[in-house]
Amino acid sequence: MKTFSRLPVNLIILILFAVSMVIMSGCKRNHDVTPSVPTKFTDLKVDPAFQFDNFINLNVTIKVANPGQQNLFVIQIFQGDPSKDGKLIASGATDNTLLYKTNLRVPSRLKEL
Repeated sequence: MKTFSRLPVNLIILILFAVSMVIMSGCKRNHDVTPSVPTKFTDLKVDPAFQFDNFINLNVTIKVANPGQQNLFVIQIFQGDPSKDGKLIASGATDNTLLYKTNLRVPSRLKEL
């Protein structure tokens, strides 16, 4: 009688062993697969969202709105807050029409000047 009572336990152990073998074999990596490496530049596949240029060119125009009696203003453009060690990237003066115009080449990662 003890043999019949142990049979279901042995069957359960066998099933658990088989399931664990299936799970363990599913977790193995296939080391035989090598990634394809392009041999020519034209074979490269680049994400369309990738930006090739790290810099952008900006045409900057600043107009002094309320000059008062003054007709010349010094303009300084900073990367970051100048009171917190922001980097000066451009400076100049307004012309006789109270405009400051310049072209800047700045890193494309910048969101504000």
